[in-house]
Amino acid sequence: AAGERVNWNSPGDPIEDSDDDLGNAPQLPPAMHSCRSSKLPPLLAAASNNTPRALAARWGHTHNRKRSRWSEQEEEFLREGVARFGTGAWALIRECSDYEFEPSRTNVDLKDKWRNMHKLS
Repeated sequence: AAGERVNWNSPGDPIEDSDDDLGNAPQLPPAMHSCRSSKLPPLLAAASNNTPRALAARWGHTHNRKRSRWSEQEEEFLREGVARFGTGAWALIRECSDYEFEPSRTNVDLKDKWRNMHKLS
């Protein structure tokens, strides 16, 4: 009856144990339960292709930028630009004609350099 408490394996329990009848248990295909399977389920296979290198290639960024050291002049331009425009105005600083940065420098490069300059001081 509804709301009636039934103890496990009590004499009036209408639910039978399935331990004696394992032959009727559903069986998974071998590829789904074997950890040595070479085939991954589609969701896991897609996740394995999300390495930074794979994502960059998928987005069309197949070449790495060559790293170059910051010159003393660039560091000075960055200091002046932050004094003039403030932190966070990395695009304004980079695009300002008063300052000359290496052409491959990005806004993020300026932000990272500023953070590193202040971490060291």
